[in-house]
Amino acid sequence: MAQPSLLVVEPVATRRPGGAPVLLHPLLVTLAAAMLSGVLQLGIEWNRRTSGHSPLGHHADAYWMVPLAALVVLLPLGLLLWLGRRWRWLETPALVALFTVAWMGGLLPLPGLKPVALVLLGLGLGLQTARLLWRWPATGAQVMRFVGVGGGVLLLLYAVGLHGGRRLAEWRTLRALPAAPRGAPNILLLVLDTVRNPSLSLFGYHRATTPMLERVARDATVFAEAYATAPWTLPSHAGMLLARYPHELNAGFLARLDDRWPTLAEVLERSGYATAGVVANRMYTSRTSGLARGFAYYSDVPPTAGEVVATSALLHRIASQRVVRRLVGDWNLYGRRGAAAITDDFLGWLPRAEGRPFFAFLNYFDAHNPYLAPAPWNTRFTSDTTRYVPPVLSDQLTPRQLAREQDAYDGALAYLDSEVGRLLAELEHRGILDRTIVVIVSDHGEQFGEHGMVDHGNSLYRVLLQVPLLLRYPAQVPAGRVVTQPVSLRDLPRTLLDLAGFGDDTTFPGRSLARQWRSAPAPDTVLSELTWPDGQVAWSLVADGRHWIDWFGEAVHLYDLRTDSLELVNLADSPGASADTAAFRALRVARTGPVQRGPEHD
Repeated sequence: MAQPSLLVVEPVATRRPGGAPVLLHPLLVTLAAAMLSGVLQLGIEWNRRTSGHSPLGHHADAYWMVPLAALVVLLPLGLLLWLGRRWRWLETPALVALFTVAWMGGLLPLPGLKPVALVLLGLGLGLQTARLLWRWPATGAQVMRFVGVGGGVLLLLYAVGLHGGRRLAEWRTLRALPAAPRGAPNILLLVLDTVRNPSLSLFGYHRATTPMLERVARDATVFAEAYATAPWTLPSHAGMLLARYPHELNAGFLARLDDRWPTLAEVLERSGYATAGVVANRMYTSRTSGLARGFAYYSDVPPTAGEVVATSALLHRIASQRVVRRLVGDWNLYGRRGAAAITDDFLGWLPRAEGRPFFAFLNYFDAHNPYLAPAPWNTRFTSDTTRYVPPVLSDQLTPRQLAREQDAYDGALAYLDSEVGRLLAELEHRGILDRTIVVIVSDHGEQFGEHGMVDHGNSLYRVLLQVPLLLRYPAQVPAGRVVTQPVSLRDLPRTLLDLAGFGDDTTFPGRSLARQWRSAPAPDTVLSELTWPDGQVAWSLVADGRHWIDWFGEAVHLYDLRTDSLELVNLADSPGASADTAAFRALRVARTGPVQRGPEHD
């Protein structure tokens, strides 16, 4: 028998030399192709992460979600392959198309691979795969059966074991907790991701974006000059949970949080607290970020259709096309959880604490771009619901476009504010609100053209570092008080342990913020940082009504916040400013010591 050409592919239904038919069931072939495509994508992405090109790596659910997403994409081609069993002329092109798309999906994460090259490479591999199945049908059938059935069963067991194992581990952790201190209060840390002070009616904004926070403020102490340790998510959250500055940690754009220092959750868990984290920022607060240490329950990646789309390179590429987005009418981030889902998840977990004091950390992501609040909040401050595409801010936006984005941001703030109100109302209904230390805070702000910049994580201006901070605990925290001295979010762990009755616990550095109402403390110096992946550090110090910024040792800015709250006039080059700069630099070195930070590594 003559050997076929490389471009000639016989039907998948063929015969052994003895005449017995060898039939590869279309569903089996489709399942095997999906397994191969998913494993290839995961392998490439793992290699990119270990080579320093991908942030943080996969979450654990990705290992079953990616092959599942590939199966969803390939099923229509599998149907064509099934129809090819009746119409033989369709079988060969359907088989080639199936493996072409499978190879393309697996190869999609390769860096620098152009679309034309991807199609040609996928087509070539698809043709050769189909040819091999024709040439060695018996072996091909065994491979497809092993990969398809075996891989499918393993992934099913993995998914069930993953979530079942987590639930079992949580149950065991809660059963093994020691007795909590008598009368220990609950602690609820609400982090409103990307919420900036200038857009909050709590601080005088002209729109009613935060009426609920204003109500909470009447029963709480408000820190009007609270500063994050970093202008973006991961190091700022780490500062709140570990009381450490970014230069002390290996948490960055490309590296997860290391385990050199204890977290607040670990300390409270050892003291008998039931601990839970429910987060919406699926990248920089997920389990892979390293923030989950010490939480018996940590909900970051729910098994939803949106998360499957977000995890799969192929399905995400297809679903992100403009025509698809317009057809479904959805421009949001795939896998994104709204505030209502976060609240409901936490409230659903709460009975599992079984009366123990709890420490719960909730991350709300609705004020992060793209600003897509649900109705009616999406039209709360504007009738223009068109969106900037892609859903990432750009400094090339026109003033009109920026204003539209800010209108949408304000609507997202109002929605988030209402959800905070719903959560606190439910805790009050359950009779536990006044026995709970409630912290409402943001991790960083957002820029809408200030200093010619947008987004966050790219500067140390006040609009990014100054964040809302409210403490509510009727037993110890004064109601209706406003603290105007600068404070750092790094002090939160020490504060919460103090208010919870642990005394002057020295597990964490910093000082308790209760000093602001227990005494007349001297003004503090607040340090913040921005660290690039290559190890360069920019510094920010707020002290004595002034804000000093050292831009990676290349430039210095100095602002007088008492007369220039928007930081419009740089005083660094004014007469006599060199002495101020030298004093601030010496103060920074005194606070941090000589910092020698290398490139991020994971």
